[in-house]
Formats: sequence, structure tokens, C-alpha cells
Amino acid sequence: MNGEDCFLNNTTTTTRRTTEAEQNDCVLRETFVILSDTSRYVFMGIFILISIVSLTGNCAAIYSITKRKYRFVQKTCIISLAVSDILSTIVIAMNNLETFSHELLIWTLGSFLCSFIPMCQMVGFIASSAALMFIAMDRYRNVVHALSKRWNPSPTFCLAFTAFVWLVIFGLSYPMYYFFTQANVTIIDYNGVDFDFENSYVCITFDKDNMRIYYITMVILVFLPVLIVFLWFYYNIASLVWKHRKPLSNKFDKNEFSGPESSSSHSEIRVKKVKKLGKRRDIRVERKIRTFKIIITLMIVFISCRLPYFTVYILKLSLATDTYGLWTWNLNYAFVALHIVNCCLNPLLYTFLNPTLTVWIRVKKVVKDFTWEICCFCFSNAEFEEFEKENPFVVDNYKSNRSSKVKFEENVQQIQAKY
Repeated sequence: MNGEDCFLNNTTTTTRRTTEAEQNDCVLRETFVILSDTSRYVFMGIFILISIVSLTGNCAAIYSITKRKYRFVQKTCIISLAVSDILSTIVIAMNNLETFSHELLIWTLGSFLCSFIPMCQMVGFIASSAALMFIAMDRYRNVVHALSKRWNPSPTFCLAFTAFVWLVIFGLSYPMYYFFTQANVTIIDYNGVDFDFENSYVCITFDKDNMRIYYITMVILVFLPVLIVFLWFYYNIASLVWKHRKPLSNKFDKNEFSGPESSSSHSEIRVKKVKKLGKRRDIRVERKIRTFKIIITLMIVFISCRLPYFTVYILKLSLATDTYGLWTWNLNYAFVALHIVNCCLNPLLYTFLNPTLTVWIRVKKVVKDFTWEICCFCFSNAEFEEFEKENPFVVDNYKSNRSSKVKFEENVQQIQAKY
């Protein structure tokens, strides 16, 4: 279909032009304008930034985890998570940056990548979710069953099981390869007087109903079970940590001090011992509370960064094409960017947690101090505090009392000298 065929198949009526053009793979230019120029530039900058951070962080995570003395199952899970995040970041960045580089929704990467990229996107998403679930399961076994034999599978078992999981994930994602195809279209630019024709390619799906069924099936059979298991493991860990956040010895110390037969010397000895162990117990309590907060953070990040993507995509597939608006595409790209943000956070939360916490505490303190100084600048009572510390009224009274006392002693001495 060329520009002349599109022109000959159109009538003089604008409405009929549009109808005939759509039937003959001729599309008006306005149909392919999905984002404003400002939105395209903003999303392009955001995607480039978070993609660089994600790739750098996950490559650093792989290098760092290979140098640490961890159990092989830990290394396997974290490396698998990093590889899946790298795959997701690359394919999502390629797909969306190619879109943002054009004013229209056209495709220039070829027929193979049109089918391959959506499949890899699904592979990375499922593999990353599965790796997070296995990390949660490993931590659950090491925390809840800490007194039993520590779970430490052999390297052969870990590698074989990981390869099996990845093959299953590729099999589950393979249908995405056939949903998208590259199509040739002629874009019509009608300015009210003349027609301009441009031959381009688009990467679209002609089977939205089956793809919607596939996405719903994947959510029900894969993502929701992974989400439930992930939350169940961390819920049990968080409950155990919160329940035992305070040492049991505190309770026994209170019972010993409350006993009627305890002598004063014995109590003094116990007080000294408690003071020595007090700091250690406080540190343990702070660590357990911090662990509890970290677990809650992991759960919130997993839900907020992954669930909206599937939800919005299924909603988008359920809507009619003519109901799409700029808000639909902006929301779609925002949640895709949120998925890459999750890929950026995973190395910080699962590989570099201690440096992340250190930086977070310092930044939090700086922000808190800065906010306090800005908000309370006009309401500072520092002068009054210094005034109260100096307590000039007490000093003046003390000086007056002292001078009267000196005068009284001088008078007494004069009277004694006379007599």
C-alpha cells in the first residue's frame, strides 16, 4: 500500500477518508501521536538515568557477591536476581527509548526484536520475582529454623535447579513471541489542503483478546502465588523478629530485683552487671527493630513496584483502542519506569544493604536538621535557653546577699573594736 493507493481509496469526506484509510493500513498521523514533546523528553531522561543506575548497580552486585564468602545458594539467588534485572533493564530501555526517539509511535528495530523484546520483558519480570521469592525462602529457613541444620545445598544442585527454573520461565514467556508482529503502514498527514504520505513500520498485536487472557492467566497462576509466598515468608520472619526484639533476661532481671529476700549488696552487684550488659541489649534491640523495618520495606517495594505494571497493562488491553488518551500512555510508561526503579533498588536492598543503611541514616539526619532549621528559623528560642542557663536573677540575688553579708560583718568588727 503506497500513498497513491491510500489517496485513491479515500473520498472527499474527512470521516470516510479516515475509515477507508484504517481499512487499507493507512493511518492518520494524529493516531500515532501518543505523547507530547515535553513528555517524550522527560520520559527519555528518566529512562536513561534509571537504566544506567540499574545496569551499574546490578553489575556491581554480581562482582561483589562472587568475592564474598556466602553460601552457594545465596550467591546463586542474588546473581540470578541481578541477571534478570539486567535483562529487564536492557529490553525495557531498548523498547521505550526507541519509542521516545520518534515523534510518532513507529518501529525501527526490525521484525525479530518486535517479537523478541516482549518475550524477554516477561522472562525478566518472572525470573526476578522468582529470585526474590527464593531469597525470602532461604532467609526464612535460616531465621525461623536457626536451631536445626543449616540449609546449604551443593553447587551442582543450585546450578541445576536454577537452569531448570529459567527454562520453565522461558517456556511460560514464549507465547509473547507470537503476540507482536511488525506491520507496514502508510501514515497520512492531512493539513486541510494537501496530503503527505509516509511509509513506516509499527510493532503491534492483532490478538488483544488472547493476550489479555494470557496476562490474566500469568497473574493468577504465576505472579500472585509468588507474591503470596514472598509475603508469607517475610511475614513470619517479621513476626519472629518483633516478638523477640527484647531479650528474655530483662524479665528475669526484674523478677530478681523485685524479690523481698535480695540484700543490698546483692542488688548492687546485680545493678553493676545490668549496666554492663545494658548497652549490648540495647544494640540488639535496635538491630532487631531495624531488621523488622527492613523486612517491611522489602515487602512494600515488591508490591508497589511490580503489581501496578500488570494491573495497568491488563486494563489497557481491556480498553478499546479509540478510548486511549495521553493519560493512558503516560500512566503506562510511568509504571514501566517504576519496574526499572525496582531493578535499581534490588542491588541496594539485597547486596549492598549495610552501606545503603549507613548512607540513608546520614541523609535522613541531614534532611531532618535542614528541615528543622528552615521551618523553625523564625521560632527559635535559643536566646531564651541561654538566658535561662545564665540565670541572671539568681546571680544578682547572690551578689546582693553577699554584699549585705560583708557589710554586716564589717559592722560587727567595728563594734568589737570599740569595745
